[in-house]
Amino acid sequence: MSVRSTQRGRAAVFGALCMFASGAAFADWACTKKETDATPAQQELFAKAAWAMRTAFLQPPEGWVMRSPDIRTPGSKFCVDFKNNPVSFGASTLYIIKPTADALRQYRRAQAAQRAEIDALKVLPPDVQSKVDALDEQAKALRTEGRAAERAKNRELAKAKYDEVQNLSRQAYTIRNDYAIKMAPQERAIYKKYEPDMELNRDLTISVSLEANAAPAVSDTLAERVVFGNATAKTNQLTDKLVRISASFERNPKFSAEQYDKVKSLIDRNKLQAMIAGNIPSVEESKAAFALQNEAINVATNKALELEQKVEYDVRREEEAAQIAKRQATETGKVGMPSAPGVARPDAAAPAAVAVSKPAVPPASPGTTPPAANPADTVKDAKEAVNKLRGLFGK
Repeated sequence: MSVRSTQRGRAAVFGALCMFASGAAFADWACTKKETDATPAQQELFAKAAWAMRTAFLQPPEGWVMRSPDIRTPGSKFCVDFKNNPVSFGASTLYIIKPTADALRQYRRAQAAQRAEIDALKVLPPDVQSKVDALDEQAKALRTEGRAAERAKNRELAKAKYDEVQNLSRQAYTIRNDYAIKMAPQERAIYKKYEPDMELNRDLTISVSLEANAAPAVSDTLAERVVFGNATAKTNQLTDKLVRISASFERNPKFSAEQYDKVKSLIDRNKLQAMIAGNIPSVEESKAAFALQNEAINVATNKALELEQKVEYDVRREEEAAQIAKRQATETGKVGMPSAPGVARPDAAAPAAVAVSKPAVPPASPGTTPPAANPADTVKDAKEAVNKLRGLFGK
């Protein structure tokens, strides 16, 4: 079976499960009459309420960001005889708590330390590495022999040599893989060791939604609801007026009680209550307010991104500086290393050679002879050249 057909099969099963679940839970939602066209007044109510709710989300505090709210409105047709599924419309957004600068720095440093420990763990011990090296050397020699056989048109011998290379490669892979399996518990321990620091880089996300004329609120362990307006009125036939607005706050166990209370305060309750009283701004007014809201959202999002980039840059510079300092310390240790009695240190003359500065000598141009190294020889050659010229001219 192909991958595509497998994916289609999974999708069909998932769809069937969803249909079964929805049918079991909402069997009385089926529409028994023809769908009704929404009147212009109803469509205006849907659009006005949805856009107004979109601007009822408040800007979060410093260190938080907010996603641009989405709206949901009914189509131009709906079923008015639903028993439990009224015509509803609303808006939703996500509030995200971003990591602090200190948390990001701690995360980046821990990430570098974790990577260094993992890399060190993957280095084969000398005895294991020597076995791998021996196999690699044999494979290298066999490849050379195989190429020679190819040039000699002896394909059978060449294939035999390359088969041996493949066998040696499999042996080397097995050695490395066996060592990796042996070290797997230690690798998992390293990842677990840095888990708390890795969590510092996680965004804490929670969803908040506003829904107008939704079904009466029921007990829900996944979200907490606050209802504005008539909490128990049946709204399946009331498509021309705003009866209630339900504010739903997702429960996220990673949020502290203080953070969760802050999330619940990030809706304009006065605005929602005024909408229930009939004071719903026009779509044009809400769109203008949304433009200002979106601008503030973009500013906060860009600020959080700039902070992440700055911290990443600073930590990278710290790592580079540490590497340079480590390399310099290693080189200094080599220079200051004591020599055995009577044995000259290989780099003993290096400092003296560096201390002596030589005058720069311009490179010789093409077709010319570089100047002689000994100044006395140069003067002597010049005198001889002058005497030869005098002889030629009879002077």
